[in-house]
Amino acid sequence: MSTLSLSAEELDDLTYYARVGDLDALKATITQISSSYSCPKDTVLAAALDEDDDRSELSSGCCLLHWPAANGNVAILSYLLSLLSSKPDSTDGPVKSTSTLINHRNKNGNTPLHWTAVNGHLSCVKALVNAGADPLITNNAGHDALYEADNSAKEGGREVAEWILANCAGLEKLSNGESQVQETVAQDEGKADDLMDD
Repeated sequence: MSTLSLSAEELDDLTYYARVGDLDALKATITQISSSYSCPKDTVLAAALDEDDDRSELSSGCCLLHWPAANGNVAILSYLLSLLSSKPDSTDGPVKSTSTLINHRNKNGNTPLHWTAVNGHLSCVKALVNAGADPLITNNAGHDALYEADNSAKEGGREVAEWILANCAGLEKLSNGESQVQETVAQDEGKADDLMDD
């Protein structure tokens, strides 16, 4: 993917439309920027990062996927994800930057999956995981998406935690945050102690 620098106005427009859920305006703006710079739409998406050095203290470090994920707007999220998966690379897989953008960590280390999980948006969690989001990534506090969902006070958090636990390979955690491996070791140690008492 080529490097593209968006103007502050272009970035603000894209961010605004992604945040408020204006799908038509977002599509039109991405199409217009893509045409203006003669680049693919996924390049526009990859360039739309809130990481402006001139206002670094105000920058969130978010990519466009964060906003619809946080707000539970599966239509916007699905559209953005479709831009990433529409162009094959030389290995007949998705664009190489796809997993990087899907798993983009903002200034607090939160990925779009963290934000949608903590807000209890199951449809967005499913869309991100199905597109390749990694549920094992931890944020700056050391929490993964399962932890964020399970400890969320938002409606839907528990349902999201249960879905992640049931559907994401590599997550061997209980809803209380303990690993099954730790629990099994503790049980085995208890059995060994019982055997030694006999």
